[in-house]
Amino acid sequence: MTVQPPEEHQNRVMLSGDVIHLQWRAPMVTEQNVMAAMARVSRISAGAAYPLLIELRGVRTVNNRAHQAVAAGRLRVTQLAIVAGSPVDWATAHFYLSKMPPGCTMKLFTSITEALSWVGTHIAPPGGSRPKASFDSD
Repeated sequence: MTVQPPEEHQNRVMLSGDVIHLQWRAPMVTEQNVMAAMARVSRISAGAAYPLLIELRGVRTVNNRAHQAVAAGRLRVTQLAIVAGSPVDWATAHFYLSKMPPGCTMKLFTSITEALSWVGTHIAPPGGSRPKASFDSD
């Protein structure tokens, strides 16, 4: 019998160059695993603003408390790139995009290579106005 780690530990957060990379592997997006991931992003960033790349793979459900946890979170993010592969991952990506803070430039991708390129070269807009989210598909 294989023992699976708790869902909040299935997700990896790492600093890769100047980009924080969150690999979301848990099949459910819950308040608990959102809070755990946000705490790890905050620890890695140590209060500085970084671009954030979220790679979604295999998400099946997002519960209501997870929506509240993302909306209440106070991550300092300059850009947000989300890579989503399946239709459910795309729906989850839209959920994240709708909850991100004002002033964060956002774009949705199906290719991790394109997302990394965009995050690495994109400059956040000045001021606090919320830009419209961008979506890419290859």
